[in-house]
Amino acid sequence: SVLSLATDSAPRTADALRVYPNPCILGTHSRLVIDSLPRNARVEVRTLNGRLVATPEVDQGLHRSVWRPTGIASGIYLLVVHGPAGSHVTRVAIIRE
Repeated sequence: SVLSLATDSAPRTADALRVYPNPCILGTHSRLVIDSLPRNARVEVRTLNGRLVATPEVDQGLHRSVWRPTGIASGIYLLVVHGPAGSHVTRVAIIRE
């Protein structure tokens, strides 16, 4: 028999963050995936001037969040990831067809 021990593969920081598809073309894509989140992360989507647009739910087991952008304009948005080691900001382009 084989013993397999599962380990928590959550990164400690958001430096390894993966966001896809980027750009997200609404009409072609229906969602944006924020992957490789640190343990106990929170995700915020903000405009370039800092207005909060969404707070997508985080699946702590998969270390992933999925944002389904609706009712927003084309443009650049900021993904702010808050984790135990601090905050990390990355950009995503949303394009409406």
